[in-house]
Amino acid sequence: MRYKIIILQRAEKEIKKIPKDIGKKIIRRIYELGEDPRPLGCKKLTDYQSSRTSEKVCYRLRQGHYRIIYTIEEGLITITVVQVSHRKEVYKK
Repeated sequence: MRYKIIILQRAEKEIKKIPKDIGKKIIRRIYELGEDPRPLGCKKLTDYQSSRTSEKVCYRLRQGHYRIIYTIEEGLITITVVQVSHRKEVYKK
C-alpha cells in the first residue's frame, strides 16, 4: 500500500535552504516513506509537540545531520512532513 506524501509549506522552505546535494537525499528519503512509513532507524518522538500539526504522535527520521519530522495518518493513508531541520535546531521550541 502506497502512502500519500504531503510536505507542509514551511517544511518545503526549510528544504530549499539546505545545500542541494543534501536536499536531494532528503527528498529521496521522504518519498521512500510512501512505501515504508516506519523504516529502520525511524523513532517515535514522545515529548515533541509541534505547533504545525494537530497530530500528537510524530516520528523522526535521520538523514545525515538533518532530521525529518513527520506524522502518519493510517486512516487516510497519508504521511505529512512537518519539519526538516539541522539536528541542532530541530528540537528547539
